[in-house]
Amino acid sequence: AVLQNSYGGVFVDIGVVDDKGIQIAYAGAFKLGKANYAHAEWFKQAMEKSYFISDVFLGLRNQPHFIITVKQTTKEEGDWILRATIDFEKFNAFVEQVSVGQTGSAFIINRKGELQTKPNPESPLQKSFLMDLLTEITIAERTGESPINVGEIKYQNKNFIYITTLL
Repeated sequence: AVLQNSYGGVFVDIGVVDDKGIQIAYAGAFKLGKANYAHAEWFKQAMEKSYFISDVFLGLRNQPHFIITVKQTTKEEGDWILRATIDFEKFNAFVEQVSVGQTGSAFIINRKGELQTKPNPESPLQKSFLMDLLTEITIAERTGESPINVGEIKYQNKNFIYITTLL
């Protein structure tokens, strides 16, 4: 309730998942109290990392959303995952409100160059542009630059200024 009230309903639910993929604690509107995520791609990836952010997918609730996880390991009980679900539509509405000047827009892409939010219809967000942008971001990441990167990219004979950061 605190997360939902603080962030305008962007957080759908929250749960604790054990190392077998069984959700053992749940708070939210869906009946997912003992959901089994053992075969879910997000669960497999979350078990390999200390934190994980999924791409947008439908999942058990059959609604677009993405998941943020944090893994905790204890000697007595092994690995546990704290999982929060983010409502894609509400999160996207938040991102759509971000604009810079008259032509700037905000959007989120995954590491494959796939849009995770709805773009401004006037933006040149074709796959080749997103892949070029992703290449620039990856280069900045590898060189150990600031977590916030500012640069310029040329695409179809136009210059675009970008500001990026990782989620």
